[in-house]
Amino acid sequence: MKCPYCSAAQGRCATTSTGRSITECGSCGRVIAERQCQNHHLFHIRAQDTPLCLVTSDLPSIPQPQQNDGVDEDPFQPTGFITAFSAWSLVPSPLFLRSSHSFSGQLAELERTFELLSSSTTSTSSSVMMDNLRAYLQIIDVASILGLDYDICDHAFQLFRDCCSATCLRNRSVEALATAALVQAIREAQEPRTLQEISIAANVPQKEIGKYIKILGRKLYELSQPINSNSIAVHMPRFCTLLQLNKSAQVLATHIGEL
Repeated sequence: MKCPYCSAAQGRCATTSTGRSITECGSCGRVIAERQCQNHHLFHIRAQDTPLCLVTSDLPSIPQPQQNDGVDEDPFQPTGFITAFSAWSLVPSPLFLRSSHSFSGQLAELERTFELLSSSTTSTSSSVMMDNLRAYLQIIDVASILGLDYDICDHAFQLFRDCCSATCLRNRSVEALATAALVQAIREAQEPRTLQEISIAANVPQKEIGKYIKILGRKLYELSQPINSNSIAVHMPRFCTLLQLNKSAQVLATHIGEL
């Protein structure tokens, strides 16, 4: 089995925390395939043939003269022939069967990604998870159309998450930001893809993609800069962004903190 992520040819069978059977790549550890097993309890109708022994008098009995010599009746005196008949019947026999079928591991890989996301972040609200899901599906969809490697998808989703940690997605397009993250990942991987090709595959205008590329680049640059100041004014914008507060609340909180 060939891994669609790293093209490795070796896999290993494993079991998830929920008891599902999966096949992981021996090189990158991603889920290649998932197997679902189902138990079946059936009653199979089986023909059963058993012998039925009967004693029949095949020969006519010859009358014997009665003798009263004081001897009891002979218990070994033959009374007839023993004939075996075939008793054929239908008997339901219980059977325990188990069937399994395999399918792509992309859904299991999606679940694994979001399990890592929920365990590594403190903000696990439904809106944040929904935005991450929309971005992930957008990146996977566009990458499948363009024929990109899965490592580029993972890096693009990581860029999207880093940008979301420093900005608020309110009144902003999640699909456009995810597409911009994919463009950045494609450029870092030096893949020969034009912005027009990505725009057609993502169904997002080039102008909007360029706008979100600037937002993504600015936020990633801010995250890459070391914060050496202990001033509240330096940290307050990031906290207010994570809490999805407006600009006036940010200014007021900064003023109160510096009193």
